[in-house]
Amino acid sequence: EKIILTVGRLGTEQKNTEMFINAIERLDLSLLKDWKIYLVGPCEKEFLKWLEFKFKESTYLKNLCIITGNIANKKESYKIYARSSVFCLSSRWESWGLVVTEAMRFGCYPIVTDCCDAFNEFIITGENGFGDIVPVDDSKAMSEAIEKVLKGEIDCSIKGEHAKLFTEKNFNWKYVTKVLDNYFNEI
Repeated sequence: EKIILTVGRLGTEQKNTEMFINAIERLDLSLLKDWKIYLVGPCEKEFLKWLEFKFKESTYLKNLCIITGNIANKKESYKIYARSSVFCLSSRWESWGLVVTEAMRFGCYPIVTDCCDAFNEFIITGENGFGDIVPVDDSKAMSEAIEKVLKGEIDCSIKGEHAKLFTEKNFNWKYVTKVLDNYFNEI
């Protein structure tokens, strides 16, 4: 579906959700006509106040955004991942960013900040890649990356399928244990 998703502890300094909202706000409204923005996760009170202010400034933004709050049931959160086309992570730092791997597993096209060295290792960007990495705190760059999808310059369904196949191959226990077994047998 035409859903842009973000998941995390919304409004924390680390997750930098404001950057994501500012990136969405920069987009041409006509490009967002058929899209929805899902914000999934527990929300900081200050962030909700900030967001309410944004919604007063931009009623179209309020109509686009669906704030689910925390979804503790993994099956329910996976349903949202599975329905989404694009996954955005605006974090300032991450140790790994498990939500990115989860989103890719469900075929989402990832647009993430360069907050984690691991992203550079497994999100292959460019013509043959399946994701986009933007600078931390750069809502303009994130907006431009999202815009490429909205304008059809990037086919996120094909790129999302590549992301899904990549995670199925490289992030499953059978593969990981086989790599470890081979490594220990060589020692």
